[in-house]
Amino acid sequence: FDFLIEHPNFAATAGRILGIVKYRIVQERDGVFWGDDAHGATGTFELIYAGPGKRIYLARGTFVKRFLPTIRGRIVLVMVYEHRTDQTGESRVINDVRGYLRIDNPVLGILARIAKPVVGPIVDRKVLRTFAAAAKLTEQAYHDPAALYHTLGANREINKRDLREFRKALRCCSEEADTSESLTLTWGNI
Repeated sequence: FDFLIEHPNFAATAGRILGIVKYRIVQERDGVFWGDDAHGATGTFELIYAGPGKRIYLARGTFVKRFLPTIRGRIVLVMVYEHRTDQTGESRVINDVRGYLRIDNPVLGILARIAKPVVGPIVDRKVLRTFAAAAKLTEQAYHDPAALYHTLGANREINKRDLREFRKALRCCSEEADTSESLTLTWGNI
């Protein structure tokens, strides 16, 4: 989990390979990423604080949908998480994610405050989709790390340097592991 939140571009690529997500994330520079959620939202997000069990991101972007005006805004995401082990020995990550949205279009900002019951759930779904995808990827890594590593390694789109680092986090497979045989995993889109 920690590796994936530190490498969102790798997590997005892995999620696309596994059919979990459609979005793309590209690292622009250290701690700053550009993303496209494939559903109208694009923009940059930056890690502005990283501490034990806590991350704070600032995202700036636009939302473009046919028949709607372009919406520009910013959101601060505060993620607090902890690793827990349950009674059966299963490891879990408990997340609490809070978002603070500001619409930058003056007229739309006023309308957004009025339409908060409509706008809030849209933003919530977009944020939850991202974290649900990370949870599915983390679950796959926990339950069958070797299969995940081999599946990702067989795909040309994955960054091989990041994959080597991910292998270390998974604590599986030799570096020379044959990734030519892959296991096909299919997940429904979120």
